[in-house]
Parts: sequence; C-alpha cells; structure tokens
Amino acid sequence: MSIKSIVAVFLITVLSFAGIAYYSSSSAKNSTQYINPAYKEFISAYTAGYVSVESKVLIVLQEETISDIEMGKEVDNNLFEFSPSIEGKLTWIDKKTIEFKPTTKLNSNVTYKATFYLGKVLEVSADLKD
Repeated sequence: MSIKSIVAVFLITVLSFAGIAYYSSSSAKNSTQYINPAYKEFISAYTAGYVSVESKVLIVLQEETISDIEMGKEVDNNLFEFSPSIEGKLTWIDKKTIEFKPTTKLNSNVTYKATFYLGKVLEVSADLKD
C-alpha cells in the first residue's frame, strides 16, 4: 500500500469518527420534547419549532372551549407557562383559538419550553390536563 493510500484511509477514518461524535453530541441533537399523540384529538394546530423573535404563540383547539370567554379581550395568563419565563398578553381570538403575545421580543438563540394547561379549556382525561 502506498503512503497516499494510507493517508487517505487515515483521513477518512478520522473524519468519520469526528462526524459520529458530532451527531451524537447533545449540541447536535434535536431538543424537542416528546408530545403525546393523544393531544391531536383536542389540538388541531400550535406554534412550534424555530420562530421569529416577534412571534406569537397560538393554540387552535379541535372544538370550542368549555370556558366562558370574551373574544378579543385580554385575559389572565393561567393557561401557559414558559421556561425561561416570558411576560405577555393572552387573548382568545375565537372560541377555538388562543393567542399569547410576548410584551417584548423573544431572545434569539434561546430554546423556550411552553406548557399549555389544556384541562382548563376542555374536558380531558387527567393525563392530558397539562
């Protein structure tokens, strides 16, 4: 085997190990949380993934809420919890759509986790209340 062949095999091996190490590291993994598929019976759409720093968070329900709501009027935020914390305004757009609008721009390059308390707006089993 020639020196060029040995160097080529060595470089390919090193690059392969480097690629495997990168993709198995925590920085390269998808950090999304598991979402129970049973929620699709109650939620038809929601904000997720990479969003603009000026984005709103929307939840669209499959059926109308059981809560007594006033559409278009700001309500107390007892439906969402964010980590890290986000201050904002909560408004029912219609009887199926709730919008959370942050009061300031979101920080870029930050992963936010949202918890929505579904059991406060629809009758659901205990394991789906949040």
